[in-house]
Amino acid sequence: MVKLENRLTNKQKAIILNNFGKIKIKDIEKLSEVPCRTITQFLKIHQLKLTKEERYKILALRKRKYECNDLFFNNLNPISCYWAGFIAADGNISDLQNRLTIKLKSTDYTHLEKFKLDINFNGKIVAERNVKNGKQYFATKIYITSQQLLKDLLINFNIAPKKSLTYTYPDLSGNLQDCFIKGYFDGDGSRYLKYKKHEIVSFYGTQSTNQWIKGRIDYLFSKNSGSIFNKGKITCYQLNYTASKFFIKYFGNLKTPELDRKWRAFEGE
Repeated sequence: MVKLENRLTNKQKAIILNNFGKIKIKDIEKLSEVPCRTITQFLKIHQLKLTKEERYKILALRKRKYECNDLFFNNLNPISCYWAGFIAADGNISDLQNRLTIKLKSTDYTHLEKFKLDINFNGKIVAERNVKNGKQYFATKIYITSQQLLKDLLINFNIAPKKSLTYTYPDLSGNLQDCFIKGYFDGDGSRYLKYKKHEIVSFYGTQSTNQWIKGRIDYLFSKNSGSIFNKGKITCYQLNYTASKFFIKYFGNLKTPELDRKWRAFEGE
């Protein structure tokens, strides 16, 4: 240990200590002209190690590689509200990394392309191979790092980390609420064929959010549209047959993006 200390000048030691946690080790190597291995040993001797949270915070402060429209969710309009609804249902927020992640089936790649275009993101859409219960499946992901983006998602849409069991609907009404609901359906809604002829629409989420969605659809439909019941740790809002037909027609005509496979299934209704 003493020998290692003696191999470094005071200037080299200062460079290492002053830049630790701010830049990459290989960049410290260039500045100090000390090999990476020696730097790592020096840090270990001084018991300098970042926690997971500290690493994420430092990464968030570094210059990001890709850019986007950071104010996209600051401006409330049909497109931003649709995507906020989709993210509320099927997005992941990491406040430690200032990162938004959306992960979909590989067959839904074009939907991420729509989001990338709308938000002016110049990064990549990433393909991923996963194994679950011994079965292989492929996914597609988009990662966007933006502190402002996450701030506006929280302020305007109540979207925060670990929201699955706690999410509470945003303060929206009218057409903006409808666009949000359509996005939420594309992210966490479903449909199935009952008695081989009736298309049934369902939403999955917290009690409060499903009550809010049901209230709006009841109003548009001018009568009771369906029922909400518990499904594990969340709830399911299931529309009746006639309300499902109404939902498909009304929300399908909204001028927003949409997840193609969900709305193609309704053609001809």
